[in-house]
Amino acid sequence: MTRDSFPDDAPTSDTVTLGRIRLGMFAKYWTPGNVKTRLASDLGDDVAANVYKTFFEHLCHSLGSRFRPSDQQSLANLSRSIVFSPATMLDQAMQSIGGPWDWTTQQGDDLGERMRHWFYEAADGFDSGDAADRPFLLKDASGADGPDQAQPTDRSVPHGTPPSDAVLVIGSDCPTVSHHTIRKAIDHLGRNDLVIGPASDGGYYLLGIRTEALTRCDSLFANIPWSSDKVLSLTLRNANQNGLAIGMLELKDDVDTIEDLNRLRDQLRTTKRTELHGLRQRLDQLLPPHSPV
Repeated sequence: MTRDSFPDDAPTSDTVTLGRIRLGMFAKYWTPGNVKTRLASDLGDDVAANVYKTFFEHLCHSLGSRFRPSDQQSLANLSRSIVFSPATMLDQAMQSIGGPWDWTTQQGDDLGERMRHWFYEAADGFDSGDAADRPFLLKDASGADGPDQAQPTDRSVPHGTPPSDAVLVIGSDCPTVSHHTIRKAIDHLGRNDLVIGPASDGGYYLLGIRTEALTRCDSLFANIPWSSDKVLSLTLRNANQNGLAIGMLELKDDVDTIEDLNRLRDQLRTTKRTELHGLRQRLDQLLPPHSPV
């Protein structure tokens, strides 16, 4: 599995046939002592909470702003939601974040229940919409309209069949997720029931599901030891047992420990991805100097 090395985000080459797409970013309020607790053991509660807030604000800005025209065109049918906890801090959090995000609160006793609730909530939102909004294609990397392009046979849709809708979820622990990451996930969903972005700690940083496959995905959210290194392997096992076609993204690092954070800072020093330069500057302001490994 290839680890993400922050390559230049060259557009993907194929046109994908999908309808409406909703991206949810799970986040919680950055109360010191309640977030990034493993980082806090090295940095202190306040600094660790500010690192978490920095990641969250960076993702809100980078995934809500136009920084590559081809990707922005391709993601024109993407709606964005922040799936937040706790509900008591929702109003305060909304005051600090702008952009094209709507907000909803997390529902459920554990992470699996909360994710399952979000996927069904987002899919129900599609069902309540106007079907006339459905039949359009993502544009290809050149910006040309999808219907004018040749379609790969494994992605073809019978004439008159509405394109599939899809729901994706990411967390706030992997600040290198970009528009291009989302576009590659959408590309996989044009050919698969679900897509997973594997994390180096044994979890995942992204999960996307086509809505027609959602009822076969309940096992992905139950009886999983969340926050363990078994999350990815058990999720893949359950998906395979249910006959789901799986697309895999590149390996990325969640940032949970001081070693993860130092590795991120080393990578940010040399990246050519301009949307990450601001993240590097904010981390340098928050944190003591770090010597590259």
